[in-house]
Amino acid sequence: YFLFFISNPLLGLLENKISNYH
Repeated sequence: YFLFFISNPLLGLLENKISNYH
């Protein structure tokens, strides 16, 4: 998820929430 966060900060935040959910 880190690479995705660096690539797209906004979407990265969403993915981070999903990661925390799992």
